[in-house]
Amino acid sequence: MIADNIKNIERYIDLIPLFRKAEERICELSGVDNGKVEIDGNKLFACVQSVVTDEIENCPNENHRRYIDIHYVIKGRERIDYWKRSDSEVTKAFDVENDYELCSSPDNYSSVVLNEGDFALVYPGEVHRSKVCIEEPEPLHKIVFKLEY
Repeated sequence: MIADNIKNIERYIDLIPLFRKAEERICELSGVDNGKVEIDGNKLFACVQSVVTDEIENCPNENHRRYIDIHYVIKGRERIDYWKRSDSEVTKAFDVENDYELCSSPDNYSSVVLNEGDFALVYPGEVHRSKVCIEEPEPLHKIVFKLEY
């Protein structure tokens, strides 16, 4: 996982070329409340979410195989927990159409707090639990870009 602020995007463009196309759409997508927006067919699309963060036990642990997630916070803040896939057991079998499986939580994991303007790149094989509240549930407006891996 990589976490940083969007002002530092140049560090990552060569690493993930589609990241530039995602970054170019942030202003436009910030005006959308919820929904899926196609950017480059199945290679790159965005899921815009206006939600309320929640307690850890209500946030699923996801792993993907086809897409890299880029979680970008427009407004609010969230905690994302993450760990290696090898540290979990599958609790819901892989859904090929929606590119995810649910996994158990290990005893040890890492966390990052994303504030407005921050992003986190989550690669396939990195189980993650997003939308976790920091102190108490609060509104969160974010974009999850899906980049074909």
